[in-house]
Order: sequence, then structure tokens, then C-alpha cells
Amino acid sequence: MIRNIFILLIIAVIQFSCTQKSTGPTLVSVQGNQFMRNGKPYLFMGANYWQGMNLGSPGEGGNRERLKRELDQMQKTGITNLRILALSEGPDGSPYRVLPAVQDEPGVLKEELLAGLDFLLDEMRKRDMTAIVVLNNFWPWSGGMAQYVKWNGADSIPYPPPHPNGTWDGYQKFTAGFYASAKSVEQNNAAIKKIVERKNSISQVNYKKDPTIMAWELCNEPRGID
Repeated sequence: MIRNIFILLIIAVIQFSCTQKSTGPTLVSVQGNQFMRNGKPYLFMGANYWQGMNLGSPGEGGNRERLKRELDQMQKTGITNLRILALSEGPDGSPYRVLPAVQDEPGVLKEELLAGLDFLLDEMRKRDMTAIVVLNNFWPWSGGMAQYVKWNGADSIPYPPPHPNGTWDGYQKFTAGFYASAKSVEQNNAAIKKIVERKNSISQVNYKKDPTIMAWELCNEPRGID
């Protein structure tokens, strides 16, 4: 009887150990003023990697071999965290922005670019990298807030330099109109929801539960105008 109980205990310990090893990395959390991961303080060296989603696309602009080479190069230099773009706004004929864009019109997201985001996150997972996922932008290079304002009634975007006669002050005042545009905020929130609730087509992990994603950034470098 005692021998049988002992054998059962050994089996239970082995099963528990195997379960623990198979769970993989945990979500990054915060305890006090410290990031934590897998029960230990989490420190990282980071970089912006805006082109990652587009390079991961199986469609126009995609180059997955280049993406993997660049991730390997960054990993060798000690970079473990990347700030990546998950939403960009078109239409693609617009100046000064990443092409192709995820949205040519509000709420219609291009699946081939989201597949590129899936691929990027999965390749980062393989290298034990984490991501800060950016969901809007104050500046024109990805469409961002200004494009939402344009979609909701503005005649045109007053692009900053080097656009002819453009001024940074004029562009910033125009873009800050996003905050007062309920429709623009609603459309951005709807797009964010689609990203957060997405399941990675490669890893089959829901984004909101993916330990590769360290944090969500609502906007890159937002500005308030008096």
C-alpha cells in the first residue's frame, strides 16, 4: 500500500514538472516599480521596428527572409524588446506614410498585413523577444490621428515640412482635433478591439493572452495643443 502511494506521488511530481516546463514564458507583469516575467525581474534593451508587420506580410512589400535576418541581427546585439506597429491608415496613395496601410478606410483591415503581424510576433517568440504594440500615431508617417480626422469631415491634411508651405504647428493643431472627434475615437477603438481580440494564425495564441506582447501603446508620441 505504502509502495503504491509512493509510486503515485512520483508520477504526480513528474506530471507537475512536465506541466510547468510546457507552459512557457508568462505575461510581463508589474510588481511595485518592477517589471516581472516568469517570477523574476524583467529587464530589456529595446528598439523601434516599424517595418516589421509589413515585412512579415505574404503580400505586397513583404520580405520574410529579411525580417528573420534583421531579428537575428538585433538579437545578437542584445535587443530583446521591439516597439512595433499594428495599425496604419491609408489610402495608399497618400504621401509621407508606410505602404501598404492596414486600413484604407475605417474598420476594414487588410488580412495580409495582419498575417504579417502574426508572422512577426511568432518569429519574436522564437527569439524570446517581447513587443510593445502601437495602435495609433500622432505623426503622418503611418496615417494615424490625422487620417481619422480626414475621414470624418476635414477637407485635407495640412502636412508638415517637407510638404510645401507646411508647418509643424499647423499639422499638430489639426491632428489634435482627433481628441474632440467622437467618431474618430470610436473608429480607432473599434480597430483596436479587432487587434486585441485577434488569434495569431500561426501560433494559435490570442493576442490578449500572448506573452510575446509586453504592452499596448494607444498612440505614438501624442501631443496636446493649448
